[in-house]
Amino acid sequence: MVGAQVVLALQTLVAREVDPKASAVLTLGTFNAGERFNVIADRAVIKGTIRTLDSELFLHLEQRIREVATGVASALRATAHVDLIGRCPPLVNDASMAEYLAASARSLLGPDSVVAAKPEMWAEDFAFVLERIPGAMLWLGVKSSDWPQPKAIHTPEFDLDESALPIGTSALAGVALDYLTRA
Repeated sequence: MVGAQVVLALQTLVAREVDPKASAVLTLGTFNAGERFNVIADRAVIKGTIRTLDSELFLHLEQRIREVATGVASALRATAHVDLIGRCPPLVNDASMAEYLAASARSLLGPDSVVAAKPEMWAEDFAFVLERIPGAMLWLGVKSSDWPQPKAIHTPEFDLDESALPIGTSALAGVALDYLTRA
């Protein structure tokens, strides 16, 4: 019961504390408690993820998860232990590095081969690199022209057109060479 109340309270964070124009998602994807139908569980384990495009908002939501979970548990005479593991901050490209990457890739692949992607709220570990140094992520299209739809990542159907791999390797090598030889 305490875990259920924590879940309900956490689900209000985005709706009540995030600007409606901001992008944010708090998903609580697993809830495990007890092993027997006729015994009150002594613990519940809740797991989820935060997705946002704003680093400050990400940190705010992390802090509020701690406060809300421990506060609700305390109000119900229980305790909550919050571990934020597998933390993946928002991936935010450096604008000048993104333009540099795009210009270099266009010179190699042609002017119509590079398009700017709209921001996505994926969990991508390259975000940790971009927290420390300016950079940008290249998103390589790997859909075969024979497929009507892409084969989505993190699904059993995932597949890629391997002919895209040398193109991606060439683009990254070209960007690295351009960067190392720039004045």
